[in-house]
Amino acid sequence: MGTISAWSCEGPSKMYRSGRFRAGRRGVSPIIGEIMIVAITVVLAAVLAVMAGGLMRAPSPPPIGYNLAIFASGSGTSTGSGGGGGFSPVGSAPATVYQYTFMLAYAGTGLVLGDMTFQVQSAQDMVVASAGVTLSVEGLGQNILATYYFSNATWHAGPGITSNPVNQVITTENSLVVSSPTVLSGDRLVIYGQNAYSGEVTAGFP
Repeated sequence: MGTISAWSCEGPSKMYRSGRFRAGRRGVSPIIGEIMIVAITVVLAAVLAVMAGGLMRAPSPPPIGYNLAIFASGSGTSTGSGGGGGFSPVGSAPATVYQYTFMLAYAGTGLVLGDMTFQVQSAQDMVVASAGVTLSVEGLGQNILATYYFSNATWHAGPGITSNPVNQVITTENSLVVSSPTVLSGDRLVIYGQNAYSGEVTAGFP
């Protein structure tokens, strides 16, 4: 029966003890470790910057459609200035004024005239000429609270009213009367939200 040599049993142990197979136990290089730390720091800084930017960004104004809904209720004609601000020159025959009334199906609390601007647009989304076109906000008894001039996008207070019309609160008791020297049937009234609101609401001229 043969004998087992001492080297075959003890040789490998001696080789491990001598450190010949310790290469697998070596840690990450200090330079690579520093690079990894810098990369992680940069990524975290970018994530925090994006989160901070989102938190600091002001929220978008709500659509005005949340607080306003209108519908056309009728149309008619009159002669002379008719609330449009003097369509017929002095000494001339009275001009025909085409008037279109819109009612408010809904008006949210705190909605004021300064939150709105107006346009008349065609069915092809083209802005209709605004010369001589006005929009009067009427209260109970058809008294005019304020008048909007499309030509220069300004509000003017109604007769006997001294307060700034842009601060006038609008409710479902009010009506909007558009007066024009030309026929607007087939076009549409567009109300754009501004200041506290965005978006638009529309209604067709009857």
